[in-house]
Amino acid sequence: MKLFELADTPHPLVPRGLAHAPYLRELISMFTTVTEAEWVTRAGPYTLPSDATLERIALTDKVFTKKLAKAITARWRIKNFVTMIDGLELETQQLITANIASYGERVRLDRFPDDVARLLVEIFQAKAGTDNGKIKVLADITMQAARMRYEKLLLARSRGCAKCGRPLGISSHDRQADSDSIMFLDSDEDGYTADDFAALYKPYGKKYEFRHTPQDIAELCRSNVSLLLNDQVDECACGVVVSFLTQICDLFKPRRQIL
Repeated sequence: MKLFELADTPHPLVPRGLAHAPYLRELISMFTTVTEAEWVTRAGPYTLPSDATLERIALTDKVFTKKLAKAITARWRIKNFVTMIDGLELETQQLITANIASYGERVRLDRFPDDVARLLVEIFQAKAGTDNGKIKVLADITMQAARMRYEKLLLARSRGCAKCGRPLGISSHDRQADSDSIMFLDSDEDGYTADDFAALYKPYGKKYEFRHTPQDIAELCRSNVSLLLNDQVDECACGVVVSFLTQICDLFKPRRQIL
């Protein structure tokens, strides 16, 4: 798949009515650290393409240069892109999936963020002619997609911040408090599960993301084990209560009289 083909598929993700150049600028800003100011001045370690060049890139692969591809692969912000496309409505994801399929590429709807982001990375890395940084950016995609996939489960079972116990994700008057951070526990497993993440109160999450130690990870892992054990105890206790109430109800059932 070529860049101009992929760029033609996620129109629901970008504001409508944009010409080719601003459309591509908007799209590129979703998965790189390139700022609006850089597009205006086209300053920096790499020269960004002009609007005229972007117009042509949106229509043909011939203008998409190795130089531009290298510039992009040096400025990945792929986690942001995964988060954005994961938040799309199901109907929008289905539309983008169908658009991509029309170019002969397959995207699994149940792995939509992973597959679309990986396709994007493959296009740029192939054009750049290098695998430098590719392993890391693909790992970032896998991790971020798993983080988004398990976020609701983690908040539901967390019983508060794993560090301080403070309640997370509190709703009030139909508004959700943005008080939580879902942190990755540096697992080196191939397939991530909910146990590879922990829910923290946002200030603690920022500190953890900035710097954390093996001891910090071990503490959060112990918290996850504790939550798992509590869930098992709760399920067992619930079963005992249900059984007890059933027996009580049986005692008060009217007995059939034998004549």
